[in-house]
Amino acid sequence: MSSPNDPDPLHPSSTKKMSSLKDSSGWDGKMRIEKKAVVADDEPLSEYGHSDDDSPPIDQIDADEDLLDEHDADTEDIDLVHCRIKSIPMLRLDRFVKLEDLDLYDNLIKHVGGLEELGRLETLDLSFNKIKHIKNINHIKQLKNIYFVQNMIQKIENLEGLDQLRNLELAANRIRAPELKNLSLLTNLKILSIQSNRISTISGLESLNKLEELYISHNALNSVSGLDNNQQLRVLDISNNQIDHLSNMNHLLHLEEVWASSNDLSSFDEVENQLGDKKELKTVYFEGNPLQTKQPTLYRNKVRLALPQIVQIDAIKLSSGYEMPLVGFGLWKVNNDTCADQVYNAIKVGYRCFDGACDYGNEVESGQGVARAIKDGLVKREELFLVSKLWNSFHDGPRVAPICKKQLQDWGIDYFDLYIMHFPISLKYVDPSVRYPPGFTDEEGNVTPGKASIQETWTAMEDLVTKGMVRSIGISNFRAVLIMDLLRYAKIKPATLQIEHHPYLVQEGLVKFAQDQGITVTAYSSFGPQSFLEMDMKEVKDIPLLLGHSIIKTIAEKHQKTPAQVLLRWATQRNVAVIPKSNDPGRLAQNLDVLSFDLATGEIVAIEKLDKGLRFNDPPNNIDLTMKELCCSLHTTACKSIALGALQSKYSIML
Repeated sequence: MSSPNDPDPLHPSSTKKMSSLKDSSGWDGKMRIEKKAVVADDEPLSEYGHSDDDSPPIDQIDADEDLLDEHDADTEDIDLVHCRIKSIPMLRLDRFVKLEDLDLYDNLIKHVGGLEELGRLETLDLSFNKIKHIKNINHIKQLKNIYFVQNMIQKIENLEGLDQLRNLELAANRIRAPELKNLSLLTNLKILSIQSNRISTISGLESLNKLEELYISHNALNSVSGLDNNQQLRVLDISNNQIDHLSNMNHLLHLEEVWASSNDLSSFDEVENQLGDKKELKTVYFEGNPLQTKQPTLYRNKVRLALPQIVQIDAIKLSSGYEMPLVGFGLWKVNNDTCADQVYNAIKVGYRCFDGACDYGNEVESGQGVARAIKDGLVKREELFLVSKLWNSFHDGPRVAPICKKQLQDWGIDYFDLYIMHFPISLKYVDPSVRYPPGFTDEEGNVTPGKASIQETWTAMEDLVTKGMVRSIGISNFRAVLIMDLLRYAKIKPATLQIEHHPYLVQEGLVKFAQDQGITVTAYSSFGPQSFLEMDMKEVKDIPLLLGHSIIKTIAEKHQKTPAQVLLRWATQRNVAVIPKSNDPGRLAQNLDVLSFDLATGEIVAIEKLDKGLRFNDPPNNIDLTMKELCCSLHTTACKSIALGALQSKYSIML
């Protein structure tokens, strides 16, 4: 389910007429009649840029042409879409007394008239016209659905007698609050959409006691009131208003969905008080509210509630003072051609942390997804936690800031929330104009060590914080011995340590050591061999996939969760952040919901007993001896500075 912060004023209302729209103009790619127009004048035929096949040239239009001459008198359904019709009477609809469905969507109609003889009409669609005044339809007693979306409507009158009306769509007009009282005669109305108008208060709807769905987003409401008699409401959309307090909703006992994104709500207790007793409530969206400042455990301003059981996506406080969501979206191996859409859709679902890197080669596309989500009002930049990484070829001190600046430009942002040293490995510099991302080899195709020490690189990364280019800095693929060495000279402690972490590679000692130093641990490849299937690695072929492992599946069945959720909860329950990814919207949401249940101690122990010390992401295993020697030399250099025996004894870790 998508968020009502979409700019489309019709969302989330789902109606027969609107459900087939394909583009922002409302064009569905097809003409519904053979004859395209009835009036020729100097106006352009289409403002939407339809192809020549869709509409005839101006000089071929016959002003006297009868668009309906091929319809017989028993016609029940007429669609005249995008025909530049200016007047309904000129269509002579009185010929079709059995007409039940009339669609005059996307024309130039200014007045409602010429419908006097259509006593059997049930559905009337006059959306995307130029109508300012709704009147002269009260004689059509059988009307059940009326669509006047995106006109210029300011006045509504003469609706008495429409006892059969069930659905009224008035989104994207110019209606003000006083006009709502004229809807009070529609006592059997079930769906009312008045999104994107100029309404400052909900009043005049008291008599609509059969109303089930009310869409009133993108208006100027500052409170929720006037719904005392609307006790049958199932769906309420009040998003994109100016509401700062949630009240007067206790009597709405049948609510199933509440959309309240992008308001000024700041009290989580108030949300609980108003909605906590709604046993039928399934989903509530509160993204884009300042709830985060009052309730730090809420997930970056987004509350996706499945009440009465509230699911909270926690954030973890870093040593830098900033908070990082405990569940993020990993961008490794996300294809360039789908990356922007995947990031955008993940933001829609509720993700606020995105873990990228120079080496992933998709930072431009990741930034495009973020930019689109911000433009569409789904999220603000300050609500996101964006992560990138410094690649091995840019470890020389003077090269750190320039490459970070390039990465920021690729993302289209001013700062990274977290910037990580990807590997404790310095490689020979490769100019981005020659190859980017450079990978492990130099311009000659060789793996050539660089000359920068980790201290030189870390000092340059600390300068990024001073310059405001990044807020926090961290490390990745470090072992304890290198961390100990780094802590000797670091002016800014690493905020995070990102490591491969799954039941086949628990690294319990390393995790505990880092956490004892105040360094937050983030796990990548949480599903173990699943992430490496396409790499044709022997280690992957020789071991059962964790997602299908009998122990994981048994635990998942007990908790009524998926194996993936169990693996992620195994990490997060031990305060280890995770960054899974998925292309499937359902699994995206499932991966976020990994804090609503707890594993028993015995279950955690059973999972940890799967540990085999099996590392899949080990670059030295996949290149050559030169690389192995490089890593060994780095470890040896650091080892000279550390009391290795005590460290290994306390944490039982491989140095």
